Amino acid sequence: MKTLLTAHQVLDLAFAAGEHLPPEALTRAMIAAAEERYVRPLVGDSLYQDLLTGAHEAFSADYIRPLAALGVKRLLLPQLKLRPALCGVVEPKAQGWQSASEESLEAADRAQALEIEALSRRLHKELERLHAEGELEAYRPEENIRNRCRNHGGLFQIL
Repeated sequence: MKTLLTAHQVLDLAFAAGEHLPPEALTRAMIAAAEERYVRPLVGDSLYQDLLTGAHEAFSADYIRPLAALGVKRLLLPQLKLRPALCGVVEPKAQGWQSASEESLEAADRAQALEIEALSRRLHKELERLHAEGELEAYRPEENIRNRCRNHGGLFQIL
């Protein structure tokens, strides 16, 4: 399974220096799921396939990877609260730490959703600018979900 990001890139882009998380905690499936949810609907199938081959490296580094990395983080954080074990699903507790409350997780998720929305808008504007200038030949505006619908605070508008 090919992805635009590696686990190390996700850690570098979406996590602060003091946040310890081993790269093994990030699976390729999780990275692929984040790309499918947050990147592919904006760039479309044609450009996404180009990006997978390494094309448009600077564009990908500046616009695509930060969005995808934050998407991985958003998918990962709720999973870190619970771990499968031989006796079932458990909550990790270390000395001096306790698992985050539901309220804390919801607040963090809302903040990440806002950041993802801002990065999505930023990517959309750059896609439109580059397309107008005749760059990114593989980009098809009709494949970009932002050209077909809008999200207004949870209310979706189909264009």
